[in-house]
Amino acid sequence: MNAFDRLGRTLQAQMNNAVNDGKSILIEYGTITTDFGLKIARFDTVIPKGEYLIDKRLSIDYKPEIEVVTSLSDGHSHTVKIPITEGIERIKAGDRVLVCWIDVDPIVVAVIVSSSDIGKES
Repeated sequence: MNAFDRLGRTLQAQMNNAVNDGKSILIEYGTITTDFGLKIARFDTVIPKGEYLIDKRLSIDYKPEIEVVTSLSDGHSHTVKIPITEGIERIKAGDRVLVCWIDVDPIVVAVIVSSSDIGKES
C-alpha cells in the first residue's frame, strides 16, 4: 500500500470515527498569505497566523533519515544513518494547502501542487 492509500484510509477512518462521535469534519483548499495567514475561499477574512494548526513537518525543513543495518558473516553489524535528500519543505507564502477542519479547528495537513510540478527541481 502506498503512502497516498494509507493517508486516504487514515483520513476516511478518522472521518468515520468523528461522524460516529457526532463531530464534524470538512476538508477544503486554502492558501497561505504573505503574512502566513490562512485564506479560505468561503470566508471573507484571513485566519491569522497563530489561529490555525499546522502539521509540524510543514513548519520546519523536514529531511528524515533512514537507518540501514549491515551485517557481516561473523555476526558483527553496523547501523548507518542515511539522510534523505528530498523531504518536506517549510511552508511559504502563496502555497495552496489542504485544510482539515475538526469541529472549529482548521488544520493545515498538506501543501498541494499541480501534477505538472512532478520532477521539477525546487
